[in-house]
Amino acid sequence: MKFFYKNIFYRLYRIAVAISNDETPEYTSLFAMSGIIFINFNFLFGIFNYFDFKYSIKPNLIAYISLSVLITLLNYIIIFKLNGVNKIIDDFRFEDNKQKVKMNIYVGLYILGSIILSLSTLGFWQP
Repeated sequence: MKFFYKNIFYRLYRIAVAISNDETPEYTSLFAMSGIIFINFNFLFGIFNYFDFKYSIKPNLIAYISLSVLITLLNYIIIFKLNGVNKIIDDFRFEDNKQKVKMNIYVGLYILGSIILSLSTLGFWQP
């Protein structure tokens, strides 16, 4: 799991470097990764509301903002303080082409799947 987490960050970092003239691609990938994790939480909240759990979480703007800030802060601590951006980049810099293609497919499917699953639960929210 830790390998996949670092791999997602690295792939998002490479995308940020490739498609923009961003001065800080590490922060762009941090926010993108936090957004993907937030989408996963949104999916879980939709499932909880669908099955009408006793402690289900109702959509609330303050709760969403608080959760997104918490996710971003935890990602910052894990990526920047515990692992280090340069160490993550160095871990994946010299991977072979076959491994690179395989991991790009896995990460792409994970991101696409997260978005599709989250959108599929939008109908479960009831005011």
